[in-house]
Amino acid sequence: MFIVCGILQEQAENDVVLLHAIEADLGRQLEEFECKEQEVFSDIKRIFNASRVAKMKLMDGGFDEKAKELKSRK
Repeated sequence: MFIVCGILQEQAENDVVLLHAIEADLGRQLEEFECKEQEVFSDIKRIFNASRVAKMKLMDGGFDEKAKELKSRK
């Protein structure tokens, strides 16, 4: 477990292993990153909104049909 922006979060064992591998590659232990919870939530909201708009534009342009067609050719 570790704390991010004041929120206690459980991490999967795989995430902990990955974190330790990154620290080993860097040759040092990573420090806790302090951030403001409201800024994080604001950024996440903007990211989700942008992602939703991008998906809608792709679907409006027929991307999903093209992707299915290309996948069926393989």
